[in-house]
Amino acid sequence: MNSQYAIVASHSMIYVWQYRTAISRLTSVHGYRSDVERETIWFIDEDPSPSTSKQYLRANPATAKYPTTNDPICCLAASNDTLMVGRQSGLVMRFSLPHIQRLDRYSVNCRPQKISLNCDSSKMSVIDINGIMTVFSINSIKEGIDKLSIERKDCWNLVWSNDNADLFACMEKSRMYVFRKDRPEEPLASSSYLCEFSDLCITAVQLDEIMKNPQTFIRDKPDECVVTFETKSLRDTKELLATTPMSEAYSFIEEHPHPRLWRILAEVALEKLNFSIADKAFVRYRDFQGIQFVKRLKMLASKQQQKAEVEAYFNRFAEAERLYMAMDKRDQAIAMRMKLGDWFRVVQLVNSGAVNDEMITKSWNNIGEYYAERQKWNKAKRYFSKSRNLEKVADCAYMVDDYDTLSMLLSNVPEGTPWLSDLGAKFQSVGLCEEAVECYTKLGDPKSAIDCCVLLNQWNLAVKLAEKHKFDQIEGLLTKYATHLLQKKKHFEAIELYQKAGRFTESARLLSMLAKESIKSKVHMLRAKKLFVLAAFDIEKYRKKQFDSTSFMKGIKGGANRAQATQKTLKNLMDADRQIGSDADLENGWHGALALHLYLLAQRQLYTGHYSNAMHTALQLGQFEDVLDPKDIYSLIAITAFSNRFYGQCSRAFIRLESLETLTEEEREKYRDLAMSIFIKNSPKDPKTRATKCGICSASCKPWDQQCPNCNADIPVCVVSGRAIFTQNYFTCNRCKSHIYEQLVRRFINCPLCHANLTDSIRAKNKGDNRSKKSLNKRKPVKA
Repeated sequence: MNSQYAIVASHSMIYVWQYRTAISRLTSVHGYRSDVERETIWFIDEDPSPSTSKQYLRANPATAKYPTTNDPICCLAASNDTLMVGRQSGLVMRFSLPHIQRLDRYSVNCRPQKISLNCDSSKMSVIDINGIMTVFSINSIKEGIDKLSIERKDCWNLVWSNDNADLFACMEKSRMYVFRKDRPEEPLASSSYLCEFSDLCITAVQLDEIMKNPQTFIRDKPDECVVTFETKSLRDTKELLATTPMSEAYSFIEEHPHPRLWRILAEVALEKLNFSIADKAFVRYRDFQGIQFVKRLKMLASKQQQKAEVEAYFNRFAEAERLYMAMDKRDQAIAMRMKLGDWFRVVQLVNSGAVNDEMITKSWNNIGEYYAERQKWNKAKRYFSKSRNLEKVADCAYMVDDYDTLSMLLSNVPEGTPWLSDLGAKFQSVGLCEEAVECYTKLGDPKSAIDCCVLLNQWNLAVKLAEKHKFDQIEGLLTKYATHLLQKKKHFEAIELYQKAGRFTESARLLSMLAKESIKSKVHMLRAKKLFVLAAFDIEKYRKKQFDSTSFMKGIKGGANRAQATQKTLKNLMDADRQIGSDADLENGWHGALALHLYLLAQRQLYTGHYSNAMHTALQLGQFEDVLDPKDIYSLIAITAFSNRFYGQCSRAFIRLESLETLTEEEREKYRDLAMSIFIKNSPKDPKTRATKCGICSASCKPWDQQCPNCNADIPVCVVSGRAIFTQNYFTCNRCKSHIYEQLVRRFINCPLCHANLTDSIRAKNKGDNRSKKSLNKRKPVKA
């Protein structure tokens, strides 16, 4: 395996896979080309071919029959541009990478067990099955290989240096030798398995110790699993630099050149401020930045300042800062910390001297960025607040759902600030319509404010903004959207749309229509009642909107007199009456709700056995033929009257049923037969009832009359009992104007018809009664 390819071989087949890492995709260090096949497989006795490779790749590995060879493959070695394949006969085949082609073949006169290539593919090492290690020099193509003078016995592992083609390390029994060309260094006692040879350091693994007890050894001695050995040249160089003049170390490194040694020499020269040696070492190391650094150091006059710069170069920043502060150069210490991004220390340094507001603000801002990058939004928000970076504060508050802070920021941001648009988008994304509209309004973008209201279904606010800024398109958009909802049978969504847009007449009309459909279905009568109540509520809202005196005065310009205000009020009243009065659906809200309330009440009373109350309630339904089906009304009256033995009322109900034009002849005949069977046995007469008198003219009335026969005054009905009210001892709901007997109202907290709270209304009525009693008591008695 090399830096670009993984190669696997069986006895006769070779498979090459070009892998890619995240870094190689970005850098393409080894020139990855898309026209090269990423997978290749071929038979060792044949030349690699794309056509045969595709055939082998398409075959199922579990069932495919691959060709065999008499000379099996026994080892592999690969560099970045060369692949070597060793065979049992001693033949070594050379292939090129990445375009896989057979270049040459060599004979090593032994059975290879392990082969290795150096970093530039100029040398090859072979360890045979007897442990004999041999090194060959690889010539150009068709010129073969030359056996070098290096030959060692009892070798079992070998690794070439990654950065020097003449360096390699091999293991002989329990000793490790490092070779520079053909000269070995002093051996080191070790039985580790070699992994890597780079920068004059050899990395090895204590595999034998690990395999004795893998779990306990890795747990107890993790630092001893992997060991590092330094070459003799590296050890000697460190010793020379510590004990002898630098000129001798320079001469030694010239005799044993390596980039690692030149780097060590340059670093030690910098430590001792020997810039001439450091400059030469950086030149030999080919470190342009180091060369420029030495030139900059030479321009500094103070040794202390040079020392501080060197300490910073070696990442000893605390010592460098100490030296700067000792020289009274706080600005350079601050500049160094700013380059490092250590803004916490920058704040401490700034506060320790003369306070620089600009520097403090910049430091707080960068500390906030530090925490924001790590998604610690609360801390970031605190530091952004200190730096008065309101835009970043808004971003952090949005990330932690701190909408109170966002609302506070909105009041502090001046008008026309560009990032108000982003703040408005944040409010809009979480459904805070009013705050988003305020942002867009401050920005001077009413169109975005209206679009936000439409998107969040706040049509009332959208209409107000459109009227204020003269955007006529909002009406067409509202109508189009409502029509779309109605076509999709989404009536309740359309009603909500009209209500939010302040179009209460349209919503009331839709509610009345849905209530009538429910009545026709005769399934959800209670729902129909609720729909009528909601329609009545919307009409009340419309009237309140039209008749609000404050709204009338707002529409009058300065200097208008009382006559103009009265004229405008009268005009609004006439417009409202014309709009409501022209549509029966808009007038029948409470009327329809009362009809269904009494209808349901009568049936409830009937099924609970209160036949008298049920009959009185059912007889009140005669005035609601425009809401309920007459057939249902008089059928209920007939049943309740029969159950209560009021056969006169029962007879009148049958007469009314038989006269209905909507009945078929078959239904009419059934009604006749039923009436005949009832009235043959019972005379169509009502029993005597208690006499009642009209509360206005005191004329005699029947208990179920809706109007006085003498003065034609309407007689109210109690929505609790369903009976007519002939006295003045009743209570009227302030919202729906329905009536309840006083002795019954005490049992209710909410109105039975509209469910409004009755507590305040009862309290107000009691105060009125007390005032009337006090006024009567204050009257002086008249003398006889």
